[in-house]
Amino acid sequence: MATKVLISCNILTEVDGQAYPSHIVNAFRMGRDTDCEFMFHSPRRMTIASARNSAVEAALAHNCDYIFFYDDDMELDVNTFKTLLSRDKDIIMALCYIRGYPFKPMVFKWIDGEELSTKIADTKIEGKAIALWGNCEEFVSENGLIENVAAVGCAATLVKVDVFRKLDHPWFYTGTANTEDVYFCIKAQSKIPGVSIAVDTTVPAGHVLKDKHILYPANAKMLKRWAEEASTMKGREVPDGVEA
Repeated sequence: MATKVLISCNILTEVDGQAYPSHIVNAFRMGRDTDCEFMFHSPRRMTIASARNSAVEAALAHNCDYIFFYDDDMELDVNTFKTLLSRDKDIIMALCYIRGYPFKPMVFKWIDGEELSTKIADTKIEGKAIALWGNCEEFVSENGLIENVAAVGCAATLVKVDVFRKLDHPWFYTGTANTEDVYFCIKAQSKIPGVSIAVDTTVPAGHVLKDKHILYPANAKMLKRWAEEASTMKGREVPDGVEA
């Protein structure tokens, strides 16, 4: 039987014109280069958590094996899906950066300590805290992976549907201090022993910024410097952001 994959693209109003061509090329390459059977799910005018939960419900209803999440403002490498699929991880993201200054990787790590705890909505993990992993690219393995990751975003991410089968609804939830994808990863880690979460650096994804530059790992430092120089010229500080 063919591997069944639900493709989920979150579209609020329209797909960014710079990112859309890469989506079309990816769709072609996915069909040409794999033997998978694909479905496409793209709800509109929902919160991002509701859209992702809707995708999970559809994947479960159609007995899919994977969900491939990508957002409407992501430019994808032509080999993204095939590469992520070959890794055989429960949750794996193509390396991408948060599009809010100071442009950090959308990758989180655990900080261990008996006095620490992580609580997100109905999920709590004692002895650990979660933090952005700013220097995660210093820990890339020989095969291009960053492993033992606490959480990733779902902007360009492949997830085994079996992960969702082992968790209660809601799978995604946006709280006052967490994004929906971090909630999902923490929930999976708390409920599924040995769940694998990784990042693939060999197929980096670009994040379209409001000024239409495309943020990649390769140009993040340059865009950060430009933002700082522009703010200095205007006589104000660059605001921190976690906009994804």
